[in-house]
Amino acid sequence: MMNAPARLMDLLVAWRTREDWTQEDAAEFLYISARVYGLFERGRWRPSAREIHFFAHTLGGFDPALGEAVACLFGMTPEALGLGRQPVPALTDAHARAAYDASVYAAAEEARLTPTVARAFAASLLARLRASGITLDQAAQLAGAAPGAE
Repeated sequence: MMNAPARLMDLLVAWRTREDWTQEDAAEFLYISARVYGLFERGRWRPSAREIHFFAHTLGGFDPALGEAVACLFGMTPEALGLGRQPVPALTDAHARAAYDASVYAAAEEARLTPTVARAFAASLLARLRASGITLDQAAQLAGAAPGAE
């Protein structure tokens, strides 16, 4: 098993590569100097508890493994930093309808489609995904990895 500093370093380099960022870009994103970021990426700088929490949540938003690696490197558990997935409470039918409609309208606007076209597309896509056994989490992961995905 890889030690925590090496694992974090590998994950940070992979994250920067995916984002096409330099160390300077990553440092700016994390509100630290490029020199300090370089030390952080090599596991040679210990941030304050507040910074560890910020880095774990910020980096975990890009990749949960990054957030976990930050927590582990500094002797914390992901759960202690609040990184675990929180169960989503079941919605009432009325709330589910409102959330679905809001999502369809937002997606339609983002894709520059009419809500009618977006609703038909979403219904067809969801039916085909369900029939093929793909979960929404898997579909979201695959959509993010698709060629040309933003």
